[in-house]
Amino acid sequence: TRMLKVTIPNLPKFQKALKKHPVLAAKELHNAFEKSLNQIVRETVPLTPIDTGRLVGSIGNQGGLGIFKVEKLRASVGTTVKYAVYVHEGFQKHTLGQRKFLETGAKKSVPAIKGFFKDAYQNVFNTIAKESK
Repeated sequence: TRMLKVTIPNLPKFQKALKKHPVLAAKELHNAFEKSLNQIVRETVPLTPIDTGRLVGSIGNQGGLGIFKVEKLRASVGTTVKYAVYVHEGFQKHTLGQRKFLETGAKKSVPAIKGFFKDAYQNVFNTIAKESK
């Protein structure tokens, strides 16, 4: 299984805040991860090759065949359709869509993902700042 890793800026600072406000920080992180996965799905679906529609309908939390999971500091999005890797890598051709659809969608999502995590950090830091006044 291939994975695309996105580096989260300021994670050490956020982890310190997480220790001071674990419930709030965990909630904010979870929301940022969910928004990130939804963004990847939004960017990926229009790029996904279509033959029967089964593959495109299985990406993420759509159609019951997808992967859409947030666990602590890790999140996964994808499909469990067995032929997906062949389409993704271009071994199985379709008339609509492009190869590397999931990788491309994820890469296009990086600026938005960074924004989701920046907002999460800011929400936690704002709470800490209010308490320290």
